[in-house]
Amino acid sequence: MTHKINSLREQIKEEVIERFASIEHECWKKWAITILKEENISEERKKRWKKCFVPYDELDEETKEDKISCAQKLYDILEREGIL
Repeated sequence: MTHKINSLREQIKEEVIERFASIEHECWKKWAITILKEENISEERKKRWKKCFVPYDELDEETKEDKISCAQKLYDILEREGIL
């Protein structure tokens, strides 16, 4: 029974982290679009950023891992504070 509970906790944790990563990506996209409109950004950076202007699920694995890393940090803070 304990194994099932731990397994369920891990599954929920992974789902929450994945959702946090998706939200982080949407926030980044909004920020990046604003920066592209308002700042003088190099063509190379514009091109690189525009490749990421897709839904989270369509990101390449390396970019997803970056988002998940950020989301993991947030999860860890919330867990440490007793919020999760």
